[in-house]
Amino acid sequence: MEKREGEQTEEQRFFDAIAPRWDSMRKENPARLRAILARIPMRKGASVLDVGSGTGVLVPYLAEAIGAQGSILAVDSSRNMLAEAERKFHDLPGVSFRVADVVEDPLPEHAFDVITCLNVYPHFVGRKQAFCTRMRPLLRDGGWLAVLHDIPRAEVNSIHQTEAETKSHLLPPAEKTGELLEQCGYASVTAYEDETCYIVCGRRV
Repeated sequence: MEKREGEQTEEQRFFDAIAPRWDSMRKENPARLRAILARIPMRKGASVLDVGSGTGVLVPYLAEAIGAQGSILAVDSSRNMLAEAERKFHDLPGVSFRVADVVEDPLPEHAFDVITCLNVYPHFVGRKQAFCTRMRPLLRDGGWLAVLHDIPRAEVNSIHQTEAETKSHLLPPAEKTGELLEQCGYASVTAYEDETCYIVCGRRV
């Protein structure tokens, strides 16, 4: 059944409902997040699109990495999740917030040096290729798409299996995601995962 304009998906309703307690459910590991970002080609002053920003877990670490001259557009399809992010980080310089479906809704093209996607890639059920394809025109030439998780793939999939709404939201092996990025026209693709994280990056050419 097609979603009508203005109508929420089941997934959006799920994340809207869970937003107030999301940050208490799983605490981030600052050292790990900084280490993950250190593996992405990202300079001071960069323009970043943070896809599926949720409650803004990655926002302060991105702001730290790009400095006050950089900019971050935090985007999420859940209004309540993004409201939490804005409440916490509205005073950070260069950060703005937008409720949007990044696959379907308009976003500025050739505007970003880096697109980050932390802990959200599995939720593009049936749309992973559409997501990867859609992100390319948003990047500047030489810009990077980074699909990231700060926990291992097995743990991601185990967590998603516990909720009916996310049971089918599985994270594929990093190698498979890397292959998909190559199919979608990205270059210099790297795919890495271990018992702590998952990092797949590709460059727009």
